[in-house]
Amino acid sequence: MNELKEKNIYYPTFQILDKDEFTKHLFELQNNNNDLMQWLMDILKRVAINMGNTDNDPLFQESIFRMYTLCNRLNELVKSGDLDVDVITLQKLIVQLINSTSIPFHGEPAEGIQVMGILETRNLDFEHVLILSCNEGNMPKGITDSSFIPYSIRKAYELTTVDNKVAIYAYYFYNLIQRASDVTIVYNNSTEDGHTGEMSRFMLQLMTDGNFDIKRISLKTDQQLVYSKPNIIAKDETIVNILNSMKFISPTSINRYMRCPLQFYFYNIAQIKELDESDEMDNRMFGNIFHGAAEILYRKYLNAENHIITKETINKALEDKSLIGRIVDEAFTEIYFKQEYNDNNNKSFYNGLQLINREVIIRYLKRLIEIDSALAPFTIIGIENDVYEDIKFVANGDERKICIGGRIDRMDKIVDKENNTEKIRIVDYKTGSSNLKDAKSLDDIFIRPLNTEIHADYYLQIMLYSLIVRGNKKYNSSSLPVSPALLFIQHSSEEGYNPIISINKNKINDISEYLPDFLENVKSILSEIFDIATPFKPTTERKTCENCPYARLCNC
Repeated sequence: MNELKEKNIYYPTFQILDKDEFTKHLFELQNNNNDLMQWLMDILKRVAINMGNTDNDPLFQESIFRMYTLCNRLNELVKSGDLDVDVITLQKLIVQLINSTSIPFHGEPAEGIQVMGILETRNLDFEHVLILSCNEGNMPKGITDSSFIPYSIRKAYELTTVDNKVAIYAYYFYNLIQRASDVTIVYNNSTEDGHTGEMSRFMLQLMTDGNFDIKRISLKTDQQLVYSKPNIIAKDETIVNILNSMKFISPTSINRYMRCPLQFYFYNIAQIKELDESDEMDNRMFGNIFHGAAEILYRKYLNAENHIITKETINKALEDKSLIGRIVDEAFTEIYFKQEYNDNNNKSFYNGLQLINREVIIRYLKRLIEIDSALAPFTIIGIENDVYEDIKFVANGDERKICIGGRIDRMDKIVDKENNTEKIRIVDYKTGSSNLKDAKSLDDIFIRPLNTEIHADYYLQIMLYSLIVRGNKKYNSSSLPVSPALLFIQHSSEEGYNPIISINKNKINDISEYLPDFLENVKSILSEIFDIATPFKPTTERKTCENCPYARLCNC
């Protein structure tokens, strides 16, 4: 530090302020323009002193000097009282002055390249001339007549008009090129920022009036589409160790692999998580609040788990006009605002968009109750329950076991009206607007890349949950048939709506019909995921990359 002081390098000390102290400091400066200007000048002075005199950019040094000079002039006006404005006006004035300030180039006028404006070329002759940006509006400058005296009166009384100013520019232009041996004039013919890209009128005059040897050259920047190819990730020792340590896999991860193996690698292997945007009112947050409200309704207010829900029970809930609103408020408060709910903090947090979403969720929840009223009596077996099962498959020539499963929105037991028998439904709530298209066969669910037209990911997830529950003694002790159901709330009002999914237009009344083929496909995917010789390749479906959070990593 002593060596630095001997070199006359000044290192100022800065006081660390917290947010409140800094705000208070700025407020004090805002109420005193003189102190504010002095504060800006002190900062500029410190920057100028600390940047030294030798190894820095001359343009940066000149910029600091110009900025300091400008602030110094404003400070003098503030001190004298000639500039008595509020801080907002002062800020705008500083910005305007900075934007309009130009920085001159200094050099030896007798040698080398001279960079100068059109006015600086007066009475000078040049051997070679290069005129840049010779567009109409720039040469001559876009001159506006700001006088209150009309043009016709100025013209009649021989006052200065726009024509005179243009004539002066024309004189400077022709005087500049008259003794040059070669002249290169450049203009931009692209239309951007409101400019039409026209050549200057002076250039047109040279082309039509003069007897000059003019060569017109058009320079274009070739634009070629460069298709980037994402890297293929081979399974090295590190990746193999991570795969071998995996004890659990979810249907979402399997869908992710089928959508794009490289996406699976980034999320499950490299563990690069997506940005947490759960605080925003997006589709995911909307769905989470609806799921939370449905859980609160049946678990807390109807005490539905392992109890029969009758029409009388549901009608009693519907008679309470404020019940659904309170339930949605509770879900909003706990999931979106992340606070503990009470009756006093339900509506004070909402802004306009949140109020709209609140009303939509209330409407959806009422629709769900109406659907259940028509279905009653029925029994809700579980709400937001986690179900898991071990599955065995072959990878790298050896048998391996992994736990697979996830969370089910709802399990209920209903009476099938067609054959008057009981069965279990595995229900997944969907709040999206897209309707479900039937899969033509089981192969449509496992096609690569993932079939988004029929929502193959929805099919795979709900069918896998149904298979797990089908053999689960805790939830299905009587070995009842299990049907997978995707309940799209927006389409549930359609006549004859049945949320149980279909394959080739046949409703799945018992998932056990598809047990062997479905498990074989799942085991095949698991074998591929854990196979050492199979690398993680990018998908060939470009639409998948459009909404992929890892598109930048792949340079897609």
